[in-house]
Amino acid sequence: MKIKIDKFTLIFFAVLIVSSFIRLSNLDSVGYTTDEPVIITAGIKHFLNNPYSVSLYDMATPGGQWPIGLSIVLLSNRDFSPIRNYPQMDYASIDVNRDLIKGLEFAARLPSALAGIISGVVIYFLVKNMYGKKAGLISFALFSFNPLIIDYSRVALLEIFQILYTVLALLFFYLWLEKKKLQDLVISSVFLGLIAAAKLNGLVLIPLFAAFSTIAGIKMLKKELSFDVVVILKNILIIAGVSALTLGIIFGFDFSVPYKVYQYYNLAGGAGIHFVLFELLYDSLFFNNPLLWILVASSLYMIYKEIKNIKLNDAFSVFLLVLLLFSGFFEAHESIKRGIQYSMLFFIIAGRVFSDNNKIKYASKFWLIISLVIIISDLALTAYYFPNMGLAKNVLCTSQECQDGHNLRNFDSRIVGEYLNSLNGVNVYDPVGTTGLIGFYVNNNVNYINAGIAKLMLGTNTCPSFEILKNSSITHVIGSGECVSSINNSLARCPYNSISVKNYEMTKVYDIRSC
Repeated sequence: MKIKIDKFTLIFFAVLIVSSFIRLSNLDSVGYTTDEPVIITAGIKHFLNNPYSVSLYDMATPGGQWPIGLSIVLLSNRDFSPIRNYPQMDYASIDVNRDLIKGLEFAARLPSALAGIISGVVIYFLVKNMYGKKAGLISFALFSFNPLIIDYSRVALLEIFQILYTVLALLFFYLWLEKKKLQDLVISSVFLGLIAAAKLNGLVLIPLFAAFSTIAGIKMLKKELSFDVVVILKNILIIAGVSALTLGIIFGFDFSVPYKVYQYYNLAGGAGIHFVLFELLYDSLFFNNPLLWILVASSLYMIYKEIKNIKLNDAFSVFLLVLLLFSGFFEAHESIKRGIQYSMLFFIIAGRVFSDNNKIKYASKFWLIISLVIIISDLALTAYYFPNMGLAKNVLCTSQECQDGHNLRNFDSRIVGEYLNSLNGVNVYDPVGTTGLIGFYVNNNVNYINAGIAKLMLGTNTCPSFEILKNSSITHVIGSGECVSSINNSLARCPYNSISVKNYEMTKVYDIRSC
């Protein structure tokens, strides 16, 4: 029996092998960066506590933290009781838990690497079903070799898990629209719930999927549209019900948890309904190869030309465009870090120009050349900086000084600190933050005490006021007044035990007993 392997199969496995090599090699070659220590320790606590003797930050994103915690627990023989017993695991404890999780880089990042590899394969099958093998392979390669996607596949952060859940939800949703098998819709809805569990901004996708599902109940009869209301309502209820059930299981059927998390970020970091689409697109133009936009624009033009006789595959691409537009809402941060999980949809839409049914044959070689140039340049950029792939900022900064400075300017202060009611025998951790927030981290015998949040109230003057917000309920103000400069001046009179820059975050440790 002869096994025939065509050129498409060879290309598929070549892309898969290179993608796997890039993502799995030297995962432990660089130290932890940005949120990694917090997410890793939160993942361990989720897995050990299952899940809620943890902080609000920990509760917000179990869909991405569980795989990380599970991988670490399975692949290491560490005693994690110090992490398990921490009353709260926020940015305050980065310097402490960095020692506890040292040496776990590979185990912590392995789930992210696997998620990146699998996401590319899922994109291949999705685009293959939409536009054919050639389109699937090119979208697969464009996604797999994009330096920004690679960056997020090589760190223990949450965005890559949301990408994986999103492409899986899209694949099964498309299969359901194509074949009308109910199990595909149910599976898609499960992944919709996981998207929101990985990052709460994924909640916006649930109503969008439900709205698009209505096309399954619309038929054209004698040039008139016929609406099957029963079918439409059934599909919407399945999507809403299954995704809600998935979220309920993950959050222990305590639906107040996501709301509490939202309230927390709304005060601490400005989370909510913000329109940041243009910022996301701007960042995408910067971090993605500019030639990609030729493919995307050409795809959208081809869809526009067929709009009167639009078919399911093109209608689905329009749906992806709608997802991109609405992903500009419900976001707190104007950065590509928050938009990467949606900007990857461009790689799927770009597959349209390579459709098997493409009527513009004369341009196919031109688009193929553009794709090859994008892939080769992306691989060259990756090879130049490999294996020091962490976040996209590493691509922009080659010196440690530049990287430190970049991260100080972009210090993530969503959780801005803990402030102790009684300051006897404690050290205050004063992180350098420039996002309009300043945090006071309080340490007493290694254990961090759940106290309050210092939040700047930016005004028109040059000296913004602040509030000390008590505990996680964020309702009772226990102190206010003074400006930030006064606070800094007060701390300046205190001797500090040490100052360090670790993985792009500067921390001064003050002994306030000597002030």
